[in-house]
Amino acid sequence: MSETKLQRNLFIGLGGSGQTSLLEVKRSLLEVYPHLDSIPEQIQFLAIDTDTCAEPVKTSSGKEVKFEGNEFLQVGMQGSGRVAEDS
Repeated sequence: MSETKLQRNLFIGLGGSGQTSLLEVKRSLLEVYPHLDSIPEQIQFLAIDTDTCAEPVKTSSGKEVKFEGNEFLQVGMQGSGRVAEDS
């Protein structure tokens, strides 16, 4: 059986729903391809939010799926959450 060559992909999620979506994509990949110990390096994720990082999810086998290394970027300044409240 020949190995399929993966193309490079970058999945970007914005905000809380974006984070949740990316974690579900990661979880799905690990469940559809159980022989993978981790996500292939050709597939990259970037979650961007002004809030904190989302809680990890678990695969059906109990493996924890979370953002690793540079997959989560928190943006904004201290107190930026009050901007909408002050307007």
